[in-house]
Amino acid sequence: MRRLAFCAAIALIAAAPAASVAAARHAGGPCSQPPQPYFLYNGYNNCGTLNNAKPAVFKLAKPTHITEIADYHFNNGTGAPGGTIGLQAPNGYVFGPFHAKQDQDHNWIAMMNITVPAGTYTIVDSSPSTWSQNPASRGFGFVRVFGAFVASAPALPKPKPGAKGTGTSPSTTSHPTCATPAPSTYLISPDHVAPGATPSFLLGCGKATSLGFQGAFAPTKVLIYDLQSYTNLKYVNGFLQPISPSFPVRPPVTATFKVVGPNDIDVTVPASLAPGQYTPVVVYAKGDVAPQNRLVVT
Repeated sequence: MRRLAFCAAIALIAAAPAASVAAARHAGGPCSQPPQPYFLYNGYNNCGTLNNAKPAVFKLAKPTHITEIADYHFNNGTGAPGGTIGLQAPNGYVFGPFHAKQDQDHNWIAMMNITVPAGTYTIVDSSPSTWSQNPASRGFGFVRVFGAFVASAPALPKPKPGAKGTGTSPSTTSHPTCATPAPSTYLISPDHVAPGATPSFLLGCGKATSLGFQGAFAPTKVLIYDLQSYTNLKYVNGFLQPISPSFPVRPPVTATFKVVGPNDIDVTVPASLAPGQYTPVVVYAKGDVAPQNRLVVT
C-alpha cells in the first residue's frame, strides 16, 4: 500500500500533493499542494480541517483503472474507526462500498480493482460526520484517488435493484443501509426517480425517536439544489451559504414532505424539476443536512 505522508509538526494540517490530472484542478494558493503523478485526483490541501464534509465530486477525463481511494478523517486529532468508501458513477450505480482501514495518519484506505469510463464521480463515505473538509476544499471531503488512465473501460453497470424510482414510495426492504450517526447525513431511496415521485429520506435505522426525524432532527423544510449550485455552497455555523458572490447559486426548489417514522420521511419530487442531478437538503432547527447520495431525476 502506498504510504500517505502528513506533516506532523502541525496537527491540524494534512500535507500532501494537490489537484487532479483530470479536468477539475484546485487553484493555487496558501492551501494548495504540489502535483504528484500518482494522484488521479487529490482533494486534500494544507490548511486546518473541520468535520461534516460534503460528498466529494471529481471528474475523470479518460477511462480509468482505480486501485485505491483514501479519505481523510482527522476528526479533531482523534481519527475515526475505518468504515466504507463507495464510488457513485454518473448513472447512479455505486461501486462497492469497499472496506476502508484507518492508518496512523487518520486516512481511511480502501483498496479496489475497478475500471470505469470517463465521467463525473462521487465519493460515498460511511462517516461524513468525521470526514475532513475546510473552506479551501469548499466543504467537500478530503479524498485521493489512485490508479491510471487506460485505453478503454466497460460500460457502467445499471443501478442495482431498488435504486431506480418507480414514482411510488419504496418498501422498507428497498431501503439502503442506514446512515450513522444521526443527524449528520441521510440516504435517499430510491435515488433515481421521475418528477412527482415520492422517495424516502432514511436516517439511522434503529436510532431512538429523539435522534430521528421526529425528534432532534425534526425537519422544517426540504430544499432541492441543482448539483452545480450545491457545489458553490459552504457550511457556516451548520447552515449552507454561498462561498462568495463569484460562485452563483440558483434558488433551491422547496419540496413537500411527510414524516412517516422516527427515521424516515417521504419527499415529493416537484413535477417542475427537469431531468438532471440534484442535492436535497433537509433544514432543521440547528442547521442544513445533506445526503450521502445524489437525487437523479430521470
